[in-house]
Amino acid sequence: KCICLSLKEVIRMNRDSSMLATDSSLPVFQTMKSSDFTGGIKTYTCSAGTKWSDICITHHDSETVYINRRGEPPVAFSYRSMGLVNSRKDTPSMAFMTLLKFLDSSDGSVKVPAKSSTEYDFIVQRKKELLACFEKVFPTIKDGSPIIYDRKTFCYRVTFLIKQPPVLIK
Repeated sequence: KCICLSLKEVIRMNRDSSMLATDSSLPVFQTMKSSDFTGGIKTYTCSAGTKWSDICITHHDSETVYINRRGEPPVAFSYRSMGLVNSRKDTPSMAFMTLLKFLDSSDGSVKVPAKSSTEYDFIVQRKKELLACFEKVFPTIKDGSPIIYDRKTFCYRVTFLIKQPPVLIK
């Protein structure tokens, strides 16, 4: 949505250089508030009782995933709308790239290196970033963690469903 406003009589300048919307303009700004966004992060609305096993995430491209609940149409989420941006380069963050790694694996897992390796801290940090992201994107799901550690295989594994995108054969 885009609104073009003439600021005359809509916003008042205070003595401290801050701006204040006039009473007559408040309804315009209030209608522009979106319940789908919290702090710039898009949320996926689920009904009460939704579990991680009901959620399916599909890798679409290097910047987008599709999220849906069983039986519902998929919704596109970019790395930006999930808050997974490398702000220095304005590209997908390493956490988003790790999410794509989970989605591209056949069983939804990513190997956890030995604690003594330099990669161990990297994967642990990316998991923490993804968990923080999922808390914001899926605020209504209270069904444990979407990423668990599998002690048998020494992997992090997702508890949501992964759908591989269709492969087009030419």
